Amino acid sequence: MTKLVSGHDCFTIRNMRDFQMVPQNVRHLYILPSRDLSLPNLLSLSKHTKLHTLICDMSFRNQAAVIMDRWCCELQRLRVLFWASPNELPDSIANLKHLRHLEISKACAFNSFSSAFCSLYNMQRLYAKECKLESLPCDFSKLISLQRFKSRGFEYYAGCTLNIDATNRFEMMLIKNLNQFDGHMNIRNLGSVSNCYAAEFKLKDKKYLRRLGLTWSLPFSPEDVEKEVLQALQPPTSLESLFLNGYPDVSLPNWFQQHRNVNEMPDNNNDEIGTLPSLEELIILQCQNLRSVEQLLRPAYVPTIKKLRIVDCKQLVSLSTETFGDFHSLESLEVHGCPNICSRSLVAHSLKTLKLGSSGYLTNNIQCCSLIEFYLSSDYVTTIQPQMWNLPALQKLHVANCRYLLSVGQGQPPIRAFESLTLLIIDNCENLTTLDGLLTEQCLPAIQTIDVRNCGKLQFLFGERPGSFPYLKDLLVRDCPSLKWPRELVLPSSLKKLHLVRCGDISSWFLSCLQNLKSLVDLALIGCPSITSIPPGACRSNLASLRDLHISGCPDLVSIGGAKAVAKIKYVGIYDCPKMEDLKQPVSRGTDMLSLTLRPSPSCSFPTQL
Repeated sequence: MTKLVSGHDCFTIRNMRDFQMVPQNVRHLYILPSRDLSLPNLLSLSKHTKLHTLICDMSFRNQAAVIMDRWCCELQRLRVLFWASPNELPDSIANLKHLRHLEISKACAFNSFSSAFCSLYNMQRLYAKECKLESLPCDFSKLISLQRFKSRGFEYYAGCTLNIDATNRFEMMLIKNLNQFDGHMNIRNLGSVSNCYAAEFKLKDKKYLRRLGLTWSLPFSPEDVEKEVLQALQPPTSLESLFLNGYPDVSLPNWFQQHRNVNEMPDNNNDEIGTLPSLEELIILQCQNLRSVEQLLRPAYVPTIKKLRIVDCKQLVSLSTETFGDFHSLESLEVHGCPNICSRSLVAHSLKTLKLGSSGYLTNNIQCCSLIEFYLSSDYVTTIQPQMWNLPALQKLHVANCRYLLSVGQGQPPIRAFESLTLLIIDNCENLTTLDGLLTEQCLPAIQTIDVRNCGKLQFLFGERPGSFPYLKDLLVRDCPSLKWPRELVLPSSLKKLHLVRCGDISSWFLSCLQNLKSLVDLALIGCPSITSIPPGACRSNLASLRDLHISGCPDLVSIGGAKAVAKIKYVGIYDCPKMEDLKQPVSRGTDMLSLTLRPSPSCSFPTQL
């Protein structure tokens, strides 16, 4: 069908007789393997100078070089060339200026390409998957249109992620002159190489390299050599993301240009630019000896940094967070497992997401006027003073795994209002005793979700006059058995989800609050020994919107109003209440939904761990 449609544009040679029938203006020619093909016949194809595609999946052994040389000299309009088993590619291949696709289908005798080959600047796809190439020529970067390249044991395509073992010299030799590399590169086992060897990668010349990962592993080279190795791996100025993992030295190399004043920001009126002016992401992971990152992390050197992540750098001391306000593009900061950081304040006006985990005393003073999400986890913090924070845009606050934290918001001056905060999660703070300085309507006027869990010593959740929290939708309190609830607690009519799970004596306020919860959709009472009854009309009239009801582990509960009280509720689970007299247990309706009822609501999507 293709041949009929294309007319004289396409032709297939099956045997020697077909050579006489090849149309003069043929564009696409396919030569099938045949024993009776002769050298003169093959050379005669060079007269078809309008050929765009030539596919020849046949090996001609010693005659291959002669045939290929003639074709390269005469068929200069070729766009696609499929060739089997050449002994070599002649220098005349440089004549094929329009060549876009070259495929060598079988093993070849040569181990690199000639310099003449590198003049094929329209080449897009180069396949030599059976050829064991040992290196690429110095001018290989002239193949500026190259999108895909494949040889035995090596494959590159635009946008790929290339994982390289630094000790594998074969990979290094192919990468060395592949300067048109466009994608992501990860190099591992750098602890076993010298700086001279590392320099062979020529990363600085790969101007389309977007993301670079460098990983060290045992055994390490002698002291000070690792800094020289990293110095030799200087990336191009176009780099957008840099990942350092396991770097063993105490400081980073001097990649940046020398400025007269290292604190001076470059501007549009001078020629000084940062070493990595396009860098948007910097990740430093498990660099156990690193004490300072200021050799690289300065606004003058990485002016467009958006995301900074430093994790498990135990000896890190110098991190000038008080000057982060000069990083005008910084949006995400994570510092975790860096207990020796000296800084006691954080100033970052553009920051939107902040994650701090066991990292010194950075929580003492936080000035981030654009911050939206804040996650805090620490083994060292004993008290949190939100009075020292200026976070007017904060919407989500998650405090978790602070095992020595005793209080939040105690003392003077009073906490300034978090006017934008809608989600508060306090989780697994086993020694925390009070939150009453924070959980007030004055501090949290816009709060929608309060989720407190796994705080075994927590006694005070709300103050004596907590207010009504007019926008509160979800109140989730779980595994806080020491809680002492205020008698005057009033829950707002806006509440849609109420989960009370092993959270102390709620009998003083629970029944009275039910009368006000006209919008409640989801109610869970688990492990509440103080509740003896729920009035018969509560579920039918006061809780007319109730869709999910889960009651279990309430040993003193006698009555909820019988089967009629829960008849119109779509999802019901009631069990393990031994004194209940008016309802036979277990009651289970909509079991699949009940399996989800105690999971966080969709609004609680802030990460639960770093």
